[in-house]
Amino acid sequence: MIFKDNNLAITRLPSRNWFSWVDGILVFENANLREFIRDLSNHFEIDVQWDNKLSLLKCNFNHRFESIDLQNIMESMFQKYGVESIQEENGALMIVQTGCS
Repeated sequence: MIFKDNNLAITRLPSRNWFSWVDGILVFENANLREFIRDLSNHFEIDVQWDNKLSLLKCNFNHRFESIDLQNIMESMFQKYGVESIQEENGALMIVQTGCS
């Protein structure tokens, strides 16, 4: 629910992970790369970038992270989906490779 123009309105949240900072759980169900990046970026308050040519856009993620640590998430994504990333000096995360075809 939100207030808009002094009226109460019910609206759908942009992601089921919108409140992940409260419960400490990130859940991805049939999520594509854009959804994955959006939720990582929101949760960790970092800039996440990727090369648009990556075929990962065709892949879907199904994973539940209860121990939310960026390094552990990216290690798990590498093992399960071949996702490789680089932490940039400015703190941004760059997705550089995927195992999806």
